[in-house]
Amino acid sequence: SLPEVLGSRIRSPWGRRAYWLQAEVVAMATDMAEVIGGAVALHLLFGLPLVLGGAIT
Repeated sequence: SLPEVLGSRIRSPWGRRAYWLQAEVVAMATDMAEVIGGAVALHLLFGLPLVLGGAIT
């Protein structure tokens, strides 16, 4: 797996933490895009306010 390969090739603890931080930021961005997309879809389909649509998703 990718984490195993990176762990074997990157010896620096700071390098490993940088890759971990990058993975966390990417996961958060993906989740945020999913919530925003759901809110926009509910707004377009049912006319719900975006904040309410975001809370529902």
